[in-house]
Order: sequence, then structure tokens, then C-alpha cells
Amino acid sequence: MYFVSKALNAVMLFGIILRALGVALILLMRRYPQLKLMLLGLLFILPWFGFMLVLYFLFGSADKTQKNKKVGLYVDKQTFLNENDYKIDYYDSGKSFFEAYLTDIKNAKKCVEIYFYIFESGYFATRLVAILFDLLNRGVSVTISADWYGSGNLIKDKTIKKLKMLGAKIICYKKPLLFLPKDNIRCHAKVTIIDDKILYLPSCNLCDDEILKDKNIAVKLSGKISRALGEFAPLFAKGKNCDKGCDGLAIMLTMPNGFLRAKVLSLLSGAEKSVIIVTPYLSLDQIMVWEISKLISRGVRVDIIVPNKRDKISLRITKLYSEYLLSLGANIYCARGAFLHAKAVIIDNRICQVGSANFDVRSLREATESIFISSDNRLIAPLLDDFSAYLVPQNKMLPQKKTRFNFVKKGIARLLFPIF
Repeated sequence: MYFVSKALNAVMLFGIILRALGVALILLMRRYPQLKLMLLGLLFILPWFGFMLVLYFLFGSADKTQKNKKVGLYVDKQTFLNENDYKIDYYDSGKSFFEAYLTDIKNAKKCVEIYFYIFESGYFATRLVAILFDLLNRGVSVTISADWYGSGNLIKDKTIKKLKMLGAKIICYKKPLLFLPKDNIRCHAKVTIIDDKILYLPSCNLCDDEILKDKNIAVKLSGKISRALGEFAPLFAKGKNCDKGCDGLAIMLTMPNGFLRAKVLSLLSGAEKSVIIVTPYLSLDQIMVWEISKLISRGVRVDIIVPNKRDKISLRITKLYSEYLLSLGANIYCARGAFLHAKAVIIDNRICQVGSANFDVRSLREATESIFISSDNRLIAPLLDDFSAYLVPQNKMLPQKKTRFNFVKKGIARLLFPIF
């Protein structure tokens, strides 16, 4: 302890000296008083911000005893559903999905349960809410659930309050507090259950830009799917993990941290010929990179489709990881045109995963996701038809010329990717 305290004192002294030098250099500037004030402010704020950021990454995702909450329907070797008992509809765009979605909700007779990570006001939300008002007047049970971080505190919206006054159940999941470790563990699912016989699993949120402009997909299951509905029903249950003033949410499916990542990696490890990964955000840990490199060394063709359009820092991180996997031997294809927001994994053209989970660390290890893993060709065939159009030479990423400070960029990406 003596040496630790001495080291801490030395670090503090070093920091004070650096800060004093910084203040002296700023004060020596003869011009730009506004810039002086800004730099002085940053000089005193950044050390505290850096300290909190270090604490965040030390304790935010390293807690191996933490039980994470996942939601998912796994249709693999142990099939939950009989293929003859249900129907699958595949939608290759957000708009086609939402038109069918609104029609099914309008025809609901008993109950409608809706969960979106982002529930944003706009054209489609207005149409949906108008239908929900009509359903409540007809005595249909309505539940709306959303993540607080993604939906801007849903319960404060005036229209949503009116729905609640008419009897709708409003659930707002997990209000965050700044810089607390668990803030980054969000409920990222997208699920709708209608009359206990229809299940929608889209890749898009309830957001006009995503529905109209982005490339999204959705899956609809209908028929005898009670076992599937049971997997997602906890999203709409009452509980204590909620914002003040709402009904609450309790995810009863508690699974060990990283369960979904382990499931996806186990699927990848069984690949024999090909793997197609479609994801808007790509960020990997060492185990995920190792598994992909093993596939490539065994001669398995790995095709990864990522967006070409860049709108935030997470897409720069996607590019960095794409370049790294390209150097390992993977084929990277950049989807041109609309921003690619679809999420899918297809293995050997015989098994697939669709839903809300991106192929990144946050989705696979930390967030609550809604996914569907199936070996049903009624889903795999349209998926292949849809995304094979992206696997063309003009979309293929070519090896990039290494820059001098590339290792710095990768280090920053490695530090920041759990946030986004």
C-alpha cells in the first residue's frame, strides 16, 4: 500500500505540472480570447472525463458475475416449432413490412403487444397510434414497451399519456444515469405480438428514416406459435426495472453474460462451406476474430456485408474491423445506396439468424436482443435472394493502403466500440 500511495502521489504531481504548463501556454496566446476560454475549460474538464471513462470500461463490462437479460427464439437442432404448423412471411424493406404490420394490427381482436428500441414520433408512429386508439375503443388490450435511452422517455409523450388514460399499458425500460457502468446495457429488441398468433421480428425501429430510407428486413410468423410467443412475452410483463410512472418491465429469461455470442459462435463453428454476415455495425472481440480466422483457415468462404454510407463514428469503427478481417482473408462487401440496417447470418445456406442483433460486441454480449434462428428454407431462400445482389465485384472492398498512424485509430476504436 505504501508504494501504491507513493505512485498515486507521483501521478497526481505529474498531472498538476502538466496542467500548469498547459495553462501557461494558453495564457501566452496573444489572440483568440474565445479559444483561450475553451481550451482552459477543456484542460480542467478532460481529466475528470477521462477518469470516469476509465472507470466505465473497467467496471462496466468486466463483471463476469453479472446476469444479462436476453430474449430469443432458437430454432436449430432442437426445433421449438413444427414447420407445418406455422407460416413465414419475409419482407425485404421497412415500408413493405410496415404496411402489412399496420393491416394486421388493425384487424386485431384480442391483444396487441409492441416493443421497439426506438419509438419515435413521425408519419408511421402517427398512423400506428391512430389505430391503437381505435383498438382501445373496441376493447382490445394494448401494450407499448420501449427502451428509455432509445425512445426519449416514452411516458412523457402527450399522445402516449392519452393512450394510457384509455387503458393501454405503457412500459419504459431502464432509465440511464450518466457514466454508470450498466447504462450501456440496453434493451435493443424489436418485437410485436398480435392476438397470440402473429409474431413480427423486424430489424428496424419505429422511426420514419429507418422505415423509408434504410435497407431493413422483417420476419412474420403466424399460426400455431404459442411456444415462440412465450419466449418474448416477458418483454411485456410487469416489473420493477422501469422508469417512474410506468407499468414496468421484468425480463424473466436471465442468461449468463455472453450467451447470445456463444450461441452465434457455436453456429459459426459448424460452418462447412460458407458464412454470410449482414450487419450495419461491426465490432469484434478477440474470440470472435479468432473464430472467423479459424473458418477462413479451414477453407470456409466468409462474406461480410456492411454499409458503405457513413453517418456516425460507429461506421468508422465498422470500416476498421472490416479492413482487419479483409487482411485475414474474409470478403467484405460495401452495400451501396440506402444505409444497410438489416441484420442476418446465413450458414451453409441451411441455417440463418435474423432479428435485432448486430454482429458486434454490444449486441451479442451486453444488450437484450430479439432473434430468430431457423433452418426453414422458406426463410433462408428469400434471404439469399435478397442479399446475393450485394455480393458483386463492384461492391467488394479492396485492401487499403496502411497509414502511418493506423494503430492509433485502431486503439481508439477498440476503446470506444462498447459505447455505440
